[in-house]
Formats: sequence, C-alpha cells, structure tokens
Amino acid sequence: MSLTYSPPAGATVLKNGNWIATKGADGKTYYQSAIGIDAGASPVSGATKYTGPVIISGGNLTVASGAVASGAYISGGWNNVYVLSGGNFESSVNVNGWTYVRSGGVSSDNTLVSDAGNVAAGGSSISDTFIAGTPIDGGGDIFAVSKGGGTSAGVRPSDLA
Repeated sequence: MSLTYSPPAGATVLKNGNWIATKGADGKTYYQSAIGIDAGASPVSGATKYTGPVIISGGNLTVASGAVASGAYISGGWNNVYVLSGGNFESSVNVNGWTYVRSGGVSSDNTLVSDAGNVAAGGSSISDTFIAGTPIDGGGDIFAVSKGGGTSAGVRPSDLA
C-alpha cells in the first residue's frame, strides 16, 4: 500500500512546541501557542491566533471543547494530537505521532500514521485510516488502538491493502 501525504496548500506553518485549537466567540476555530498539553493545555496569553488550515511541524496539538480542527497536517517528529471532550479532529493527517481521543472527543476521516493511539471509553473514531510504521522504523508494526475498557484492536498495514 502506498500513500502520498500532501500538506494543505496555503496552510500556515506552526513550528515546534505545543498548540491548542479553540473555539472563538465568533464560532471559528483558532490555533494558538499553548502552555501544556492534553487536559492541561491552555492558550498562551496574548498569543497570535491562526485560522486553518495549518501545518504543525514538530509540535503537539490539543483540540479543545467546541473546536473543530479540520484539514490540519501534523508531522516532523514525535508529535501528538489530543482530542478533548467536545473537540473534533477531522479530515487531517498525523504522521509519526500518537492520537489520543478522550471521552467525548471525536476523530473522523483522518489519516493517522503511527505505532499506536488511544480512543478512550466514550471517545469516537469514525472512518479514520490507521497506518502503522514509518520508513524510518522499517514499517510493518501493528497500530494498536486501545479502546475503553482496556481492550485493543490491532491493524497491520497488509490488512489495509
């Protein structure tokens, strides 16, 4: 199976560090530099607000409640995506990083390239494509999606062909 990943045209490049997608008062999703990750993430006071699409290079993304992170391209190292309760991560690509969907969070129509990920009890992964391994580690790994209750399901790249 061969896939080509193309970052979105005209996207804003956000480099390194932690980033958070939040819902603004106008209903739009904004990306800002963040302090912390996951449930401990909060926007840096006075940080510039960017609208999507975005490319996050070598950084982590937390998708907060009410935010819809759509068309994002995350790559460039061990970068993780955290989808919090009420957050929606959709139509995006996460290369070589884990994606954590917390209870009440939704991940949909994404391409997730990694060795593992986690969908907590009450979280949703809808029509996501899971691809394990990277050329750097030789590929052929199992992408283990841990589900609520401690069970897991593994998908090998050959199963996706």
